[in-house]
Amino acid sequence: MRCSTEHHRIVKFYASIKARRKALAIIGLIIAGVLCVRLIDRWTEARAQERAALDFQYWEMTNALVFGYALERTSDHPINRLDHERRDALVKAGYLKKREFPLRHRFESSKAAHAFFWRFAARFPGAEFRFSGVKPPATPTLTGICEEQ
Repeated sequence: MRCSTEHHRIVKFYASIKARRKALAIIGLIIAGVLCVRLIDRWTEARAQERAALDFQYWEMTNALVFGYALERTSDHPINRLDHERRDALVKAGYLKKREFPLRHRFESSKAAHAFFWRFAARFPGAEFRFSGVKPPATPTLTGICEEQ
């Protein structure tokens, strides 16, 4: 009988060790889960703050463009500088994309280039774009800046 009592004590002892290990494993998993959730929360909060700052810069740029008539001012005017600084910062941050499209054919005259420019502006309202190389020896290039979605 003594053997069976000793055996029961040993079995209970190992059972309690297994229960402790299970409890510690569950507690460890809960702690790891909480730490992961906090890490993800900090990361998403930082991304949201960065996105809000870029949205505000974009808003400032468009206000300088629309309400301040940034393109109609001289290049050293503060509103024009604000527009260019904000646009360059947003392109660098990846909020805006800058794309260049070389055109296949040259324009016959500056009148044809202006007509194309105005037709393009009418077809894509709100798009910011520029032409380079409009004069006959160069191939014209359309450079567009659009918001990354």
